[in-house]
Amino acid sequence: VKVVSEWFRVLKPEGRVTVDVPDFEGLAKQLLDQQYQQSEQQKEYYYRMFFGSQKNRYAYHKDGYSWPKLKSLLEDQRFRNIERLDNPFLHPYPSITARGAKP
Repeated sequence: VKVVSEWFRVLKPEGRVTVDVPDFEGLAKQLLDQQYQQSEQQKEYYYRMFFGSQKNRYAYHKDGYSWPKLKSLLEDQRFRNIERLDNPFLHPYPSITARGAKP
């Protein structure tokens, strides 16, 4: 929440922010749908998406997001005209990309 509040503070009026996060629910569904067809090494991909690589102090995820949760977070920080974008970064994994504007 703190970083989203800071984005809002530093943006000029009508400025826009784009947020891109792993889709926690989508990743969990993929993992569970394929869990018996994958080796533990293949499952490691999903674990890394959930928790980050944890190879340094910045390479971890503090939280998991769904579209409603991410949208609510942006709304709570007063962003408006929030829309979900259709994978503009072409991630090979389920992700959520949202764009919102400062009024």
